[in-house]
Amino acid sequence: MAHLNFSPLKIIFNNNEKIYKKKSNDNLNQKSKEDSNLKTKDNVNKFSSILVQTSKVQKKDVPVYINALGTVTPIESVTVKTEINGELLKIFFNEGQLVKQGDILAEIDSKPLKAQYAQYQGQLYKDQAFLTNAKLDLKRYKILYPSGGISKQTLDTQTWLVKQYEGVIQSDKGQLEAVNVNLNHCKIKAPISGKVGLRQVNPGNYVQISDQNGIVIINKIQPIHIVFSISEDYLPQILEKTKIQFKIPTLAYNKEQTEQIASGELVSTDNQIDLSTGTIKLKSQFQNEKQNLFPNQFVNIKLLIETLPEAKIVPISAIQHGKIGDYLFVYENKKAKLKKVTTGPTDGDNIVIKNGVELDELVIIEGLDKLADGLEVSVP
Repeated sequence: MAHLNFSPLKIIFNNNEKIYKKKSNDNLNQKSKEDSNLKTKDNVNKFSSILVQTSKVQKKDVPVYINALGTVTPIESVTVKTEINGELLKIFFNEGQLVKQGDILAEIDSKPLKAQYAQYQGQLYKDQAFLTNAKLDLKRYKILYPSGGISKQTLDTQTWLVKQYEGVIQSDKGQLEAVNVNLNHCKIKAPISGKVGLRQVNPGNYVQISDQNGIVIINKIQPIHIVFSISEDYLPQILEKTKIQFKIPTLAYNKEQTEQIASGELVSTDNQIDLSTGTIKLKSQFQNEKQNLFPNQFVNIKLLIETLPEAKIVPISAIQHGKIGDYLFVYENKKAKLKKVTTGPTDGDNIVIKNGVELDELVIIEGLDKLADGLEVSVP
């Protein structure tokens, strides 16, 4: 077996070369890590500012409203009933139709009343004949009495007989007038102008004065009222406003408060406060030209009590709340600057700022969750 000869110096050199290469590789890896860390730090410094959205502080005349829930109430509501008993012959209206005062709505069978009228008229003619005859007899008795042809008693009896027949005739005329009135009631007319509802009875039915439901209900909807309640705390403001401007503008909105239904004016207030709720009832009148308001409909009411001239407004989303109260961030010199503000009433998506900011300042409205006073920010 052959023996290999290794030089000790060669072995040491090879080992040293391996150690040197290992150290060189370690140095390169460390440098690569440092370069990588340096780049990351540079990136952080470069992109450390927070991206935000801003909006300018603007000025606007801002209306101040009292919000309430109201119920639409017709100015007049009438249940049309028959004033005589009889068979309902005809209906002259369509359900939901607008009618005018005096329009004929229905007709009751008048034949029994016409027969009764003829009977009373015949009685009147008969009694008039009796009266005429009694007057002629009285005239004769007055001629005979001075000569002693008849007694004073006979003359007096005839005088009062004439008076009796005059009373009978007056009664006959009254009966005829009563029947004539009932004949007029056979044609049922609209007592007010308004909108008719669903009819409560159909032709062919026997209707009576005692019927509770009547024939139809008429509601006057042009104009129409809305009754609503507000807190008694607002009462002094409203009373003061009514001294200057009696009719306070009132707006009616749909249930979601996304659409204005109608506009009107405050016309009256109740004369007492409800002790159980601490509220007072108010009533506003609306012309309701488009007929958007229906009796018993629930609507949202906005009662204008004040207008703030040239008020400073910002989006509501800019307002933050904390221990210091209400505050917002202003974009200034590429930094977010915290400012404490005093807020006022809202106007749609905006809110009034009474003090704390100036016009045309840029307030931050998005990206607020990571902001702090003095933090660098950027805008698109």
